[in-house]
Amino acid sequence: MNKQEEFWEGDFGDEYTERNTGEFYEKGNLNFWAEITSFTGQLSSVLELGCNRGLNLDALNQLHRKIILRGVEINQKACSIARKKNYEVLNSSISDNIPIEYKSELAFTSGVLIHINPNSLEDIYKNLYKLSNKYILINEYFSTNPEEITYRDKRDRLWKRDFAKEITLLFPNLELIKYGFNWRYDKNKSSDDTNWFLFRK
Repeated sequence: MNKQEEFWEGDFGDEYTERNTGEFYEKGNLNFWAEITSFTGQLSSVLELGCNRGLNLDALNQLHRKIILRGVEINQKACSIARKKNYEVLNSSISDNIPIEYKSELAFTSGVLIHINPNSLEDIYKNLYKLSNKYILINEYFSTNPEEITYRDKRDRLWKRDFAKEITLLFPNLELIKYGFNWRYDKNKSSDDTNWFLFRK
């Protein structure tokens, strides 16, 4: 386990989970997922790598009632909260070899790849591809050139880069369906500045 994983598995991850209840951007989260699923149509199953307490899964659950919701989460506290909502959540690093039973129609990350040790990214791209039946979504901070950002006064905890380009270089058969930008000041859509990319296998 690298130091970034230890960081999120431990006390800081617990504090993050307690702090981020999602109430302040629930409307924006619903609108974001309504937009994404307008391109995919009704989904039968979804897997989030790095689901924390399941806020994205909550939005998908409201929009698509008959849907299997799965996640992988390294922090035990967050994992327990998500499981209490009846989501299928594996307590594991998202760079580990995740069982194929978690394969879903859509596999995605949201605000997670930015916190991953760059040396582990390829393993996660491979998991996204392996565990997707049809769609892959990446919703992260963007930078044309890899850039490290200080995160809560800590180094080696956050990076911006072109994650979408990297996964398409690894899997050139991915078809780009749509991409967009979430602006933090649009209270109907977002709580942060992120770029999203939706691919089809």
